Amino acid sequence: MDKARVFKMVNIALLLSAIIQIVTSLLIFSGLLRSEAIAKLHEYNGIVFIGLALIHIYLNWSWIKSQLLKK
Repeated sequence: MDKARVFKMVNIALLLSAIIQIVTSLLIFSGLLRSEAIAKLHEYNGIVFIGLALIHIYLNWSWIKSQLLKK
């Protein structure tokens, strides 16, 4: 599998994970839905989100480095 395809899949998964984090945060903090399952989903998805973010940074490292070292 080429890097571009992996990058696209990671970006889509990262977006979905971010949406899950936002929705579960709103449900938890609004008090509309107090459920242990929602809290666990939020907790475990947070770990998934961090992992995906690290992969995203790794795949973009050359671009990030070029932007940081830009004169």
